[in-house]
Order: sequence, then C-alpha cells, then structure tokens
Amino acid sequence: MTAPNVYLVSPVSADMAPHGVPPYAAALGLSASPFPVTPDEINYFFTPQTEAIYEEVSHFIAMRKGFLLLTGEIGLGKTTLLRRLLATFDKAQYNTALILTSFLDQTELLEMIGRDFGLQLPAQARRIDYLAELNRFLLTEAAKGKINVLFIDDAQALDVHALDVVRQLSNLETAQSKLIQIVLCGQPELLDTLSQYGMRQVRSRIALHRRLQPLDREQLYAYVQHRMAKAGRAQSLPITADGLQSLHEWTAGFPRRIHHLMDRCLYGLLVGGSSTVDRDLVLRAVEDLGWQIPTAGHGAGASSPPRNWLRRHGLTVLMILAVAAASAVGVRLLMDDMALPVPKAANKGTSVKPVPAPVRAVVPATITEPSDWSTARASFPGLWAMAWPVAASINGLTEELRNAPQMYAWQVLIAQGEWVQSCAERPMLDVTDLQGKSWRLSFVEAQWPTAPVAMGQSSEAVRHLQQFMVRRGWLDKSAVDAVMGSRTAYALSQFQRDQGLTTTGQFSQDTAYRLSCVLSHNARQSAGGPQ
Repeated sequence: MTAPNVYLVSPVSADMAPHGVPPYAAALGLSASPFPVTPDEINYFFTPQTEAIYEEVSHFIAMRKGFLLLTGEIGLGKTTLLRRLLATFDKAQYNTALILTSFLDQTELLEMIGRDFGLQLPAQARRIDYLAELNRFLLTEAAKGKINVLFIDDAQALDVHALDVVRQLSNLETAQSKLIQIVLCGQPELLDTLSQYGMRQVRSRIALHRRLQPLDREQLYAYVQHRMAKAGRAQSLPITADGLQSLHEWTAGFPRRIHHLMDRCLYGLLVGGSSTVDRDLVLRAVEDLGWQIPTAGHGAGASSPPRNWLRRHGLTVLMILAVAAASAVGVRLLMDDMALPVPKAANKGTSVKPVPAPVRAVVPATITEPSDWSTARASFPGLWAMAWPVAASINGLTEELRNAPQMYAWQVLIAQGEWVQSCAERPMLDVTDLQGKSWRLSFVEAQWPTAPVAMGQSSEAVRHLQQFMVRRGWLDKSAVDAVMGSRTAYALSQFQRDQGLTTTGQFSQDTAYRLSCVLSHNARQSAGGPQ
C-alpha cells in the first residue's frame, strides 16, 4: 500500500547520457547524475507550455517567417530549449549557427556568425565584407532549398549597435521569404533594450515573442521523477507532500535551482540512510547550500528575486522579519543561483541547526480568464498560444495585453459598456474586473488607428484606409495620398453610417474594430471560406 502523502508516478525508460556518477548513485540505483549543472537537451522535459513553444518555434522557422524572440529569467532552461531545437534539425535541410557569447561588437558578431555557418572569412575584414559574404552564402543555400537559422543566446548582453546588425541580417530576403531565420534568446532585460526608441526598427521585425515560465508544483514533481528515471532509477523517488511543497517554495520552479537543491537532497539521503525526500531533508539541503533570507544591509552573496519575476507572474510577496528590540529589518526572497558547496560530513546523531522557513508568496486576486479565451484567440493569427495575463486591474490587464500583441502586429481594444455587435472573425470577450465592472475586449490590426487623426496629418494608416475606401467605391483613386483630409473623412463617415456607427468621419475604437471585421470577412470570402 502506498504511504499517505507520498506521490508516485510510473518511471520512463532510462536513456540518459552519462554526466559523471555521483557518490549517491549506487545507493539510489542510478547510472548517471540526474541533476547535472550543464544543459541536457537529450532528455528534455516538456511541459504543456514548453511543448507549445517548441512546436510553434519549429513551425515558425520551417515557414521562414524571419525574426523570433524568446525570453525568460535566469535558470529557466532557455539554452537547453535552444539546444533541443538544434538537435532535432536535419542537417540536410538546415544550416544552423549558435552564438553563445554575446559580449561582442558589430564586427565580432558578424565574424562569429559567419564562422559558425562554416564560412572561411578573411582576417581583418570590414563589416560590409562580412555582410556581403553572409548574403552570398545565404542566397546560395536558399537556392538549394535549405533553411538558414541563427540562434543568439544571452542576447541581453548585445548592445544597441550589435542588435542593429541583427536587424540588418533580418533584412536579407528574396521576393518570397527571409534568407535567414533569427531566434533571439535572452533575459527580460533584453525587452528593456528593445523598448528604446532607437530600437523601433528592430522591434518592428520581430514576428513572434514567447516567454518561458517556471514549473508549477506538479510539474516540478514530474520533472524530478523524469530526471531520476533518465539517470537509471527503476522506481519513482518517494517525495512527501511537505517535501514537495518545500522544494517548490525554495526553487520557485526554476530548473537550475531544482538541480542544485535536489543534488544536495540526494546527498542527504545517502548520509541519512533514508529513501524519502521530506521537508526536513529539503531544509537541511537548503542550509548546506547557504540559501537563507538575508537581512537588510547584510545580503552579501545573495540577490533579490529575478528581475521582474514577481510582476510577470502576478505574485505579490510580503516579506517581513520579526521586529527585534527597537529596529526593524526587511527581507527578500532569494531567487538567484548559488554556487554548489562541497558536501558536509555529518554523523547521524549530529544535531541540525534550525533553518528559517521560506517566505511564502501571497497570490492576490486576479481578473478571471474569460471562458471563451482559448477559442477566441485562434481568430487572431499569432495569438493562439498566448496565455491569459495575470493582472489585478483593467489597467494592468491592458498593459500586459499591449506588451504581448505588439510583437504580432495586433493592438488591444478594451472598453466599458456596450459596443457594436461583434463579428465572428474578430470575436469580443466579456471581462469582469475585481470591482464587478463589465468590459469588452478584442484585438485589431496595428495598422488601424483607434483615436482621431489630425486633419492634414500624413501616415501609412491613412493610406491603408484610403485604399480600402477606394475598393469600397467611396473614394476616388486619385485621393490616395496618405493625408487625412476632407474627402477621406467623408468616405470614413460613409463607412461608419453603413456599419451603424456614429458618423464622425474620424477613427475610434469602434471604427477600427469594424474595419478589421470587414477586411477579415472579405478575406474569408475571397478564400472561399464559410459565409
């Protein structure tokens, strides 16, 4: 009979490549280290989220769509995912280059890319020479039907000049497709760099952005069993419920930290003669690793939680240390990677120094995901795999949604009250905030302004509108000049009247939405889709 509070899963076949055999291996039935410190793409662990990202990135590259962005905090497995992708590419169909060192200037970056593609580049060449040689190589390989893929890891280390070189590479194309598919992978700081005004040309070329997330508690358990099985263990490793909870609290679901902590736990099993991972064992391992809650002003060697981690996962963490005498000290949750110390020698009878309990994250109330979110987002190409954001307010929700779709040429529409009747092609979602107020949410193409455009102002958005009005017969072709003028305003008012909108002759959220509906409906008719 299974003991209470012990999770057990069926093991999978062991095929892990050796990473060195630790001292506890024989006692636990292992043939290799289950928690190595180096990436192991051979035995990659897929969660539903990483599987979706993996499949989407693979499809994106195969379809030659150009420029992709992958971000995530330190220790989430970005490099491992890149290596997994590389390992699955058929060399007969793909040319690949992987850049791991990103502290490079423009010329060094181009030289390293060329050499990783196998090019023989002349010494002391200029940037223009490297670009010309790369272009020649990419054209030649594309003519053979091969797909050229460039992976740049730790891209947050690239400065704006090196990122502009990446932009120049993304410009290399034929009339049908991009000559090189670029996967830019980095920590969230990369988004700060890309948000700069001078980076808008780079941003405009990013066709897809995906973020890696930590493992939840159940995924962490499955991950541990997966790693143990792949290292040769025939049975599941017993982990008590409180042990699993402690593992998740101290690692926050970051694989790299899981590796550090579980390795110490397995040493603890060897020393203690036990076979079960429980809370006490986890806390002893935490102490061995030196993971502790630092007091204000005494945090040498420790750092704050990963940058923006709490905000990105919607967790509000209160960290308070008891007030001692007349002074109060603040605390913060340790979330960075620690160096792995040498295992301590200990006798079974040695008393264990108490370890402070970790500070627990408090999950605030958030806006509930609409019931039809998963089906509705499929109507917006590129957004089908986007997770519902974690937000406690409409402003926060709007910000998160704006940050996500901007990479896909969509913009979010959200307003309170009744809108015009929604269309099947661009469904609207009903959202209720924490105060009980009702909102309606949808997306439209980024080309349509959602606010009035000043008369006399010139923009490509106005040109799009004029071309649309010409096709509808409401504007003469001679009026297509990209300038918002009286004839354009009158044609727009005609469209608004036809759609049952207030005839202002100016852009608005309602007008942008109906333009998107009509264009999508017309495109479906042209493609012979259902009416």
